Amino acid sequence: MLDETTQPFGSVTEATDRIAMLISEITSSATEQASALSQMNGFLQETENVAQSNAGAAEEAAVASEELTGQAAMMKSFVGDLLAFVEGRGGAVGAAPLMAASRRTVAASQPAAPNMGLPSAPRSASRPEAKAATNAAENIKSFADHDFEDF
Repeated sequence: MLDETTQPFGSVTEATDRIAMLISEITSSATEQASALSQMNGFLQETENVAQSNAGAAEEAAVASEELTGQAAMMKSFVGDLLAFVEGRGGAVGAAPLMAASRRTVAASQPAAPNMGLPSAPRSASRPEAKAATNAAENIKSFADHDFEDF
């Protein structure tokens, strides 16, 4: 009768040991999963930081591109005005009114440049071509060394 009583206790002990082993395996697996999730979270955070950095750089590049486009258009207008003056025409070929307005804004914000030894255009002209050339000559802007620092 003692064997009959001990045998169920032995079965309960074996079952308890198996349950303890299974709980230990579950705990180990949960710890590994938590570690993997922590790594994934770190990778996702790093990816988000890189994406934000790229977005900021793209925005800065867009602003710089817009500024360079404006400067290129203004330079194109200056070259057109210079060609028109050199060729004796009154207006620049293809110069947009917007560029003329921006040149006036730039010219108004800078002090007058010295004559630099260039002959000045006559102030009064009897022919319309001469008057147009005089107007074009008055709109020419001199450049100083500091104007080209960005290039």
